[in-house]
Amino acid sequence: KKNKLLGKRKAQNELSLVENEEAKSNKLLVKNLAFECTPDDVKELFKQYGSIRKVRMPKKVGQQNHRGFGFVEFTSPEEAMQAFKQLQHSHLYGRKIVIEWS
Repeated sequence: KKNKLLGKRKAQNELSLVENEEAKSNKLLVKNLAFECTPDDVKELFKQYGSIRKVRMPKKVGQQNHRGFGFVEFTSPEEAMQAFKQLQHSHLYGRKIVIEWS
């Protein structure tokens, strides 16, 4: 029971941290991306919330595919916040994407 309560508090603290002005960044970490997903696919999904400076999807050494996550950098923290809020429960290639602050 104690662990459940701590988990709830942690989730509330993370949410208030996200809404805190100082915690804002203009870069988001997008996890659980399908391997067939391209940077253009990610850009297409996120561009409706603001102008994107860069989309980066790291690859494994010696591999063609990315590692299943990527970074989306917006020109302003406000645009990143809007995308963060609106795309929390989105799917791409049939997979629920997980968005965190980077």
